Amino acid sequence: MNNNYKGTEHYTLTKTENGWHGDPEVYSWQWFNFPDLTFTDDGDCRFELEAEAIDTASDLYEYREFLTILSNEIEELRQQIDAVG
Repeated sequence: MNNNYKGTEHYTLTKTENGWHGDPEVYSWQWFNFPDLTFTDDGDCRFELEAEAIDTASDLYEYREFLTILSNEIEELRQQIDAVG
């Protein structure tokens, strides 16, 4: 049985039999793909990022901006998990 929660701009938060999962609703930002997220019982968030070629300083800036968005979304999902208990 899955229970969907509010989530974030880019993720749907789902409570499954195996814990919490963040499914990307918007699969990319610029050319970076949002990863599937798994939250462990001890509060860790596990995910894998696809390899990206960073060729220029502007690419690096865009990647840093993507990582900031991802980090903020993970924190918002954690807060929702904590609120549900």
